[in-house]
Amino acid sequence: MRQDLDRLMRERGLAGLVIFAHDRYSPAMYYVTGQKIHYGIYFKSADGGSLLVHDPMERDQAALAGGPHTSFAELGLNRMVESEGHPARAFGRLIAERCAALGMRGPVSFFGDAAIGYAHTMIARALEVQPGLAVDQSHPDILTIARTTKEPDEIAAIRKAALVLAPSALDTRSSRRRRSRWTTLTTDKSGP
Repeated sequence: MRQDLDRLMRERGLAGLVIFAHDRYSPAMYYVTGQKIHYGIYFKSADGGSLLVHDPMERDQAALAGGPHTSFAELGLNRMVESEGHPARAFGRLIAERCAALGMRGPVSFFGDAAIGYAHTMIARALEVQPGLAVDQSHPDILTIARTTKEPDEIAAIRKAALVLAPSALDTRSSRRRRSRWTTLTTDKSGP
């Protein structure tokens, strides 16, 4: 459950978590915000502080997530890209600065979808700007653990989906079996 994240961070001695959505749907971002933010960074510190940085076009979605939020423009991302010379380095700097502002020092659990080279450049720059940060390398990660527990409303939604989908799946399976038997009967030339 999402509420388990604070406890899991404390148990693992994490300073926080960072989720990077780089112009695509991110299941991790959806899990922590409950919104389909396609371009943003979510920060959550172990002491409960949080910040969602988003594209200005996703302002309404960010507001629906609840909690503090701001746009990349308000934090000067374009100036950072110019001064850093590479978008990944700029995001790394932004991550380091926001982690520092939220008091995150120590191991941080990073999530997101980006090309490996891009992600490496971004994380390397964040660690360079904020040497007090470290990458949490534990397995399984805290989101995987949090996702294994369900709230009663999540269980109810899963059961409801199963009741709707299971009969369709069974109909599809039996229909395939009937088709398969019919094909066998009509194409089998060994009969009388």
